Amino acid sequence: MIYRGFRQVFWGLILILIEIHIIAFDLLADPIGYYLIFTGVSVLNDHFGLASRARFISLALLLVSIPTVFIENGAIQQMGAFSGWNIYQNALEILNLVLVFFLFQLMLEVARVKGVSELSKRTMTTFKFYMGTMFLVLFSSTFAVNMTTDFLVPYELISVLLSLSMYIVFLLLVSEYSKLTDEYDWDRLNEKV
Repeated sequence: MIYRGFRQVFWGLILILIEIHIIAFDLLADPIGYYLIFTGVSVLNDHFGLASRARFISLALLLVSIPTVFIENGAIQQMGAFSGWNIYQNALEILNLVLVFFLFQLMLEVARVKGVSELSKRTMTTFKFYMGTMFLVLFSSTFAVNMTTDFLVPYELISVLLSLSMYIVFLLLVSEYSKLTDEYDWDRLNEKV
């Protein structure tokens, strides 16, 4: 159950990361990635209470991300800072950050129940770095509108590299959770957080 749940979350996150467009159609559509996350979290929902929040957000993202199948992220960014599509893209990024927040909370609950303190410490450290980096990138992007080209190109390069590196670290952590066994200490499971 843990393997299957986190493996589906892992592959869902991969599909969201990779974007392959042919003409105007995304072959690896984000809604499919969010569906995999939704089903993976649903598998974990019976045993871990925090899974329901991630499940709700992934379902909302599944529905909200449908337009991304037909329009490229790069095309959205070229439309201008105050276009409706750009606001839509920013809202998707914020919702995605909320989803990752709840996935981290779910992973911390799984680590607590499984009694793997080393993995719990690693998860907490990754959580702090991931959220701090992504908030910084998201917050600083509001000022990118006023940057000159001399500053904008290096800024975008740095933000993409930081975001991508943190996303990969998060993927590796999710992969570690898929290696946990399904044997539970039911007394720990019933303890309050």
